[in-house]
Amino acid sequence: MLAFLLAVTAILAQAGKVVGPSGEGAGVAGGYMVSEIKYTLLASDPSHLDGVTFNLTAADGSGVPSKVSASVDGGEHWTTCQPASDLRWTCSLRDSVRELTSLRVVAVR
Repeated sequence: MLAFLLAVTAILAQAGKVVGPSGEGAGVAGGYMVSEIKYTLLASDPSHLDGVTFNLTAADGSGVPSKVSASVDGGEHWTTCQPASDLRWTCSLRDSVRELTSLRVVAVR
């Protein structure tokens, strides 16, 4: 139980960080800034994630993504995210907290 609480504490401590714009792949990859990251736990089983929400801001100041996907296990599994507003995105997850290694977001204009 202590290990679980420490893992959740570490996840929540990282949630306040702002990640600078980045991009990868072929062609122009201006990237997006990811901020206001918030994880929620499944109410019926708090050892599993229920979802993650975050803000996305285009690095060049224009363009709302048309498709956003997220992975919390280093890119092994992906989930499609839904827009909550122009900047805010929400992704449903059912991963175990133990499987959470990183948050990777792919956004396409």
